[in-house]
Amino acid sequence: MVLTVIRDVSLLAPVWWATQQGPAVVRPATMIVGLLAFALGLGIRLGAMRCLGSHFTMALTRQAHHTLLTEGLYRRMRHPGYLGLILIYGSFSFVCGLSDVGVVVALVSLAGMLYRIRLEERLLLHTFGGRYVDYRRRTWALFPRFGSEDVKL
Repeated sequence: MVLTVIRDVSLLAPVWWATQQGPAVVRPATMIVGLLAFALGLGIRLGAMRCLGSHFTMALTRQAHHTLLTEGLYRRMRHPGYLGLILIYGSFSFVCGLSDVGVVVALVSLAGMLYRIRLEERLLLHTFGGRYVDYRRRTWALFPRFGSEDVKL
């Protein structure tokens, strides 16, 4: 439900704002930022879904034969799919020339995703126990973590 509300707000906020303020002046740089954010977000989201394969679901559920995924995009961050959604949701406003609205939408999306992450982390901790605790120590929730173990001399 949280993801649905955030999605709807991210699409409707720029439309509502435009009706209140009149059409925005779309600057090429703002539009390019929006398109790049959308492309990056979509790539991350689809990559996360691909990594999860048949275990991908919109619902927070414990699945039979579910294993802790720590490879691919999940090697460096625990919730790449949510990062992808934040980028996608914020990008629409930028494409419409409403960068201030885009920043607000991205922040609201971030707040909603952090709530969802908290719920998901509880489920994963309950499901995988100590293995998940170790995984959390090595990774950040929404952004890739690169540590000293990645440096090859």
